[in-house]
Amino acid sequence: FFFSSRRRHTRCSGVSWARRCVQETGGRWKFKLNLESFDPNEDDVIQMQSPLNKTTSVSFKLTNRSKNFAEFKAGFRPDSDAEFQITPATGILEPYGKEGTTFIISFTPVEYGKTRIAKLVIETEDMYWSYLVKGSFPQYKKPLPILSLIHISEPTRLLSISYAVFCLKKK
Repeated sequence: FFFSSRRRHTRCSGVSWARRCVQETGGRWKFKLNLESFDPNEDDVIQMQSPLNKTTSVSFKLTNRSKNFAEFKAGFRPDSDAEFQITPATGILEPYGKEGTTFIISFTPVEYGKTRIAKLVIETEDMYWSYLVKGSFPQYKKPLPILSLIHISEPTRLLSISYAVFCLKKK
């Protein structure tokens, strides 16, 4: 038996189904079918970096797999970190061969720490796309001290000879 679906993902985690087949000549078959589904692999990984309390955004275009317009819903799974946003959350996905519908992912970290992870899901009646989104901070670079030049000049003797000392002072 082969089980196929128009969708790449089913929402149930497990289903048991019993099916009886009766042939006109009197033959009988009983089948028990157990279906299990798992989350599909992500279609892509999106990496983002943003400084603390600043928003960074990335955009991408997506088209339907068929030559028809399709209503879609987009959002992050409930177990995703809250620092991510997606726009638009609903709308019409352009058909294959067109320019595509633009999606914008925004990342605004509110505290330092580990890399933030989210799973973005965009689905139509017939299709399901998933993206793993990772948000991190730019590499921290210690600021360099700002230095200024000070000139000191004073007589060393009663003679008209003087010397100059130059030093660097932190501001």
